[in-house]
Amino acid sequence: MGGRGSSIIPPLDHFADHISGNFFFIRSKVAPHDYWYFPKSSNATNAVYVSRTERTRFTISRTDSGTAGTVIIGSDKIAITLTDVNMFIHVDTATGQVILSPAPQSGLTFSALLGNFTVGATLSQSVKELLYTENGEEWELV
Repeated sequence: MGGRGSSIIPPLDHFADHISGNFFFIRSKVAPHDYWYFPKSSNATNAVYVSRTERTRFTISRTDSGTAGTVIIGSDKIAITLTDVNMFIHVDTATGQVILSPAPQSGLTFSALLGNFTVGATLSQSVKELLYTENGEEWELV
């Protein structure tokens, strides 16, 4: 048969539709066991972390009004929110640390979410800092 029975199209087993207003976990493409994590108790700094043992679900939405349910593309401006509390992902401009804030990060695009965040210093055995940088790593929505 010479490979004629094989498909050249890769299987789409682990594909998430990037629909505005949906809930997602955010994980590293390089290290798929690393997820964004916000500890709900005793987090005085409102910092968001990367963890291998815990994960937090976020809502990803386009910031244009009336766009719930539409597909998000790289150039779309987005807001990332905790699913159960109205707190938004924001970046501390002095340190680059990702924190939660009552106001969304202005100018955050979907392509930045997928490539401008990186893992920082290890804080404990299973928790690391999450930082915003121009040359981050790839993240995916699951």
